[in-house]
Amino acid sequence: MKWLTFPRSLVWVFVFLIFVWVFCTPIYIAFQPKQADREYVRSFFMDNYGVDPYKIYFLIGRYFEDTPNGRVARWGIILTIVNCIVLNMIILIMIFYIFWKMSKALKMLDSTMSKRSKRLQVQFFRALTLQTFIPLITAFIPIGVFYACPFFRINLGIYSNAVVVLLSFYSLLDGIVILVVVTDYRRAVVGIFFKKFSLRFNTSNRVDSTNHSDALRNRYEHGSSARIHEISGSLPAATSQR
Repeated sequence: MKWLTFPRSLVWVFVFLIFVWVFCTPIYIAFQPKQADREYVRSFFMDNYGVDPYKIYFLIGRYFEDTPNGRVARWGIILTIVNCIVLNMIILIMIFYIFWKMSKALKMLDSTMSKRSKRLQVQFFRALTLQTFIPLITAFIPIGVFYACPFFRINLGIYSNAVVVLLSFYSLLDGIVILVVVTDYRRAVVGIFFKKFSLRFNTSNRVDSTNHSDALRNRYEHGSSARIHEISGSLPAATSQR
C-alpha cells in the first residue's frame, strides 16, 4: 500500500506516460503512409468512401509488399504489431492478477462486518468482474482480429469499421455495469422514473440502517454492562486481599 500514497504514487504516473510513449511512438513512426501505400488503398477509398487518399492523412500498416523480387515482409510493421501485442498482454496479466488478489481479499472479509456492507462489497466485486471482461469484448479481441486478418489475407473491407463501433461502447457499458449490478444504484435509477419505488427503497434503507444501528448499540451496551459487572466483582476481591 505504500506505493499508493503520495509521493510514491507519482511513480505510477511516470509508468503510465512511459507505457503510452512505448505504445504510440512506434505506431506513429511505422504506420506513416508512403506513396506505394496510398496507391494500394486508392481504389478502395474511392469506391467505398469517395475520398482520395492523397488528400487526407491516415495511418496504414502493410505486413507484406509485392516487389519485382517477390513478396517481401515489412519487418518494421510486424515488429510494431508484436510490440503492441506484448504491451496488451502485460495489461491483461495485471488485470487478472489484481482480480485474483481481490477475490482472495473478499473471502477474508471481517466477520464483524454487517450484512449490508458485506453484500455491497460482493456486488462491487461482481461489477469489477464484468468490467474486466468488457474491454476483452469491446477492445482486445476486436483489435486483435483486426490486426491478425491481414496475416491470413482476409480482407475485412468496410466491416473493419465494427472495431471503432465496439470501442465506442466500452465507456458506456463500463458505467452501465455499476448501475445494474449494485442494488442501491439500480434502485436509485429506477426510482428516478418511479417515485413509489423510490419511496419504498428509501424507507427500507432507513429501516435497515436503523436495525444495524440498534444492533451495534445493543452490542456496545451489552459489552459495557459486562465490563462493569466484571470490575464491580473484582473490587470485593481486591478489598479482602488488603
